[in-house]
Amino acid sequence: MSRLFGLLLCGALFAAPALAAPAHEHGVATLDVSLEGHALDIALDSPLDNLLGFEHAPTTEVQRTQVVAMVRRLRDAGAVLQPNSGARCTLADVHMASSALPPAMLGEAGAQVSANHEPPGHADLAADFHFDCVHPEALRELRVGFFEAFSGFRLIRVQAVGPHGQSYAELTASAPVFEWKPAHD
Repeated sequence: MSRLFGLLLCGALFAAPALAAPAHEHGVATLDVSLEGHALDIALDSPLDNLLGFEHAPTTEVQRTQVVAMVRRLRDAGAVLQPNSGARCTLADVHMASSALPPAMLGEAGAQVSANHEPPGHADLAADFHFDCVHPEALRELRVGFFEAFSGFRLIRVQAVGPHGQSYAELTASAPVFEWKPAHD
């Protein structure tokens, strides 16, 4: 199963909870987590407002500085996504896209993302994080540091699929750790 298929499967398995929530809700984001073999893939979908406090291309130097800081923080994903140490996961790759921010500003090459699915005045950020884990069987939890790193988050919905089965959790600043339960024999 490819990483992309794993993420698509994760999205399909949890379509009902995701569809029950508004597509663009300030303070709320989703993380789709897929563990296959040694690959831990995490996809963030969040309104830009959660990360920056605005949802448009930066128009001032202060806003440009905020975007640079956000990109730096997300590209150093180990500071905001921390699998438990026993799994020995290391960040291998990060990709980001937004209809409001040019790919070059996000450190990406490629074409501008279409804004067709977003209401006027609203923009999201999609970020994909790929970790390689030496001991994926030891993966039991994921500490999500977005609440500490960015003031706009109040709820993160986590949907996960992997050898431990399927899981769903809602994380908050006071409960920022997603826990996998061992598969039952």
